[in-house]
Amino acid sequence: MKTLPQVQEENRKAIIMACNPEAKTYEEALHMELGLGCIIMDILHQFFGKNAPEEMLMLEAFDEDEDVDYKHSFLHYRGNPFVYFNMKEILDKDRFTVMGKPLTFNRVLSAIDKPPQNWDGFYITLKAGAEMIYLPKGTPACDRSEEYKYSIEIYWDFDKDTLEEQHERVQREINVLLGGGE
Repeated sequence: MKTLPQVQEENRKAIIMACNPEAKTYEEALHMELGLGCIIMDILHQFFGKNAPEEMLMLEAFDEDEDVDYKHSFLHYRGNPFVYFNMKEILDKDRFTVMGKPLTFNRVLSAIDKPPQNWDGFYITLKAGAEMIYLPKGTPACDRSEEYKYSIEIYWDFDKDTLEEQHERVQREINVLLGGGE
């Protein structure tokens, strides 16, 4: 059985690739994610003398044609409220890890718009959250008992913004629908 961090990394890669369909590789898709809202991990951040990787949120758009020395502004979660780095610094893999934009409900839905071959699609019930029901291929739509016997039910809690904040069961079921299997 995969660990939760493995499931989260598989989900992140699948969703970011699906949201950037013109990208041929995950690295290329991450580069396309650079811009307003992109999360960058500062892996050299020192906090009380210990290396504690820290997330930063990119506060402006990225322009491919701009000077690489142009300083981009970030909202830093600890320490200085704003920090500035140029693109050369951001792309230094010994200093930063580009995480991409947050995995929100709409980005997850975009990625599972085309479920794996053995699933027929889904319907969503919106209540206090979203309940997504996926049906295996060949399930008679009128046979409710069979439908639920073989379906995947996912309850997305709208009080939590991102996939990583959802219950572990939700993350694992989304992983199955993204083709990660279990």
